[in-house]
Amino acid sequence: MKKLLATMLMGVVAVAAIAQTAVYDYKATFKRIDPIYKLRTIDPDGSGPLSKAQYVTESYGIKSDTITGYVVLPICQECKDGILESSTDFTVTDTDFTPFAYLTRKGDTLTKKNMDGDTVTAKYVAKVPVEAKAAIFKSTVYTVTMTGSSDPAVAVPKTMSAWMTLDYAIPTASGAFLNPGHVIAKAASSDAANLLIYGFLGLDNNYGNADVYDVYDVSEGYVVNKGFGTAKVVTTTTKGSIGVCSADPGSTSSCNVITSISGSTAGEFGYQGPCGTTPMWDLCEVSNDGVVNYAPIAGTWTLKYNKSMTSKGDTAAQEDAIKAKLGWASATQLEASSAPTR
Repeated sequence: MKKLLATMLMGVVAVAAIAQTAVYDYKATFKRIDPIYKLRTIDPDGSGPLSKAQYVTESYGIKSDTITGYVVLPICQECKDGILESSTDFTVTDTDFTPFAYLTRKGDTLTKKNMDGDTVTAKYVAKVPVEAKAAIFKSTVYTVTMTGSSDPAVAVPKTMSAWMTLDYAIPTASGAFLNPGHVIAKAASSDAANLLIYGFLGLDNNYGNADVYDVYDVSEGYVVNKGFGTAKVVTTTTKGSIGVCSADPGSTSSCNVITSISGSTAGEFGYQGPCGTTPMWDLCEVSNDGVVNYAPIAGTWTLKYNKSMTSKGDTAAQEDAIKAKLGWASATQLEASSAPTR
């Protein structure tokens, strides 16, 4: 009898463990603005050689960087226990589930150091809602136009071509300041007036902190990903149970899921240098009045279906696994309440 109960329970657990969401590996590689702080011996006021002294200066260069992490998307409504009503808009579901991503930046290295006066001491990990859209198609899957129907005239194969868009916003970090000693040892200071802005995208980047200087009104940063790839049919088998008067023979269900996407990444972020100055100017007005406080990112991205993470269980179990993988508990945590609508 114990064996029979155990077998029946296994069947129940198997049904409960079917994932309603799929986990993907995400990677975006791009060019971004690179703040360069340097100690120079100069005469900033032009009053003569006797006025020369060492000053902290800032200029902007260009640098490559990478955002990596995981994206969690719901599966389709017609799949067993699925929740996604329309695969052209992952944010419209019967359960109001909003897809999300956990993201870190490869270039976030300064937060690994420790020094008195810091308010940012651990790497950033951001949990952000994403707005995703996708569609499938294939050169061999056609319609017969005279019928006026968009139902495919042939069986859909196990692998299809796909396109996808994936957008998200990076939230403002609270207290995102860094001791300048991390950048220039001689400039180390715990004085709040000397701390450098250090947001998710690095030095000078943090929408919202510009308000500290009461100079510029900046809006939220965002990233837009668009690309092409493949989707396939994923089959899930549920174990059955054995009973005397009733039994569950088990079942097999299939679902269309995106498997891989690659394409172009673009976005825009705000920048604010120290002391109310920023070394970036309008093309036609290179002066204090022509300062520009935003810049794009541009590059490429990939999204790949992660079978191992998806099989961790329900969305909560998947999220726990992601948090453990990215060190969420010991990170500087950023969370956004909504995705950008474009």
